[in-house]
Amino acid sequence: MALFRALYIIWVFLLIPLFNAEEFTPKVTRTLSRYVFDIVNFDDSNTLIRADEDSVEISFDAGENWKTIDGIEEPIESFVVDPFRGHDRAFAFVKTAPKFYVTDDQGKSWRPLTIPISEKASNYFAA
Repeated sequence: MALFRALYIIWVFLLIPLFNAEEFTPKVTRTLSRYVFDIVNFDDSNTLIRADEDSVEISFDAGENWKTIDGIEEPIESFVVDPFRGHDRAFAFVKTAPKFYVTDDQGKSWRPLTIPISEKASNYFAA
């Protein structure tokens, strides 16, 4: 009798979510750009980041609307979402300087960080 009751409870907990589940239909939008760009996203989030030719843009609604990130002035080489804090932290690496930007709040704010380098390595960024 206890086994029957346990099986009944398990089935109830497995079937109730199936009846209450909403059908998922993805929404696909298209954004036209003259340039090729990479898009990165945060884990379990609708926030997307992309680097266009002269600006860095962010979307908080899975790419439906984009706005320019004001805190990043330099051209960005690449973006990386932190593999250890993929829900909220990302890095944007500058093309022409030993500098990068970091966000800890899914792109809502960015702060610059400069990497101290030797004089020999600084010649690489001067070109």
